[in-house]
Amino acid sequence: MEPNNTAIDYNAVLADLKKKRDELDKAIAGIEVIIGLAPNSGVQAAQPQPSLAANAPIPEDAFFGMSIVEAANKYLQIKKKPQTTKQIAEALEAGGLTNQSGNFGNTVGSVLNRNVASANPIFANISRGTWGLSSWYGNRRPKTKNGNGSKSGDGESSQDSASDDVDVLVDPEETD
Repeated sequence: MEPNNTAIDYNAVLADLKKKRDELDKAIAGIEVIIGLAPNSGVQAAQPQPSLAANAPIPEDAFFGMSIVEAANKYLQIKKKPQTTKQIAEALEAGGLTNQSGNFGNTVGSVLNRNVASANPIFANISRGTWGLSSWYGNRRPKTKNGNGSKSGDGESSQDSASDDVDVLVDPEETD
């Protein structure tokens, strides 16, 4: 076999590896913040990171590359209390979630409504246009009587079964 005469540019290889390491370090730090670890320590942080405190502004790249469901879930975890569709949409855009929607608030509301109607919802519709995480409301009532999405399974009029459609939810901060 002939030896390979191709020269390796080790400076370029080194620069590429350092760039990848920086990207990985940022990703690792982000995950550590999400799960409540102090970055690079491996131990539970005593206080939440200032950039993700409930009252702190959302970092401009906090939701970059995420879906609406992932970003809204993360945002509500950060805020730790119910938020309106408008608040969620504005925060997702401020946090770098890219979209091409003409009315992003409507898009967010539709996605959250679709999630609430799914078999394993992440979100809970607290009141019209106000959302929380379903994990905050472990004992909430289902929206339908027969579980197939219809309002009533026994021929009742919609007026008779209207009270059965309502979720009974409590603000998680009031349960302490």
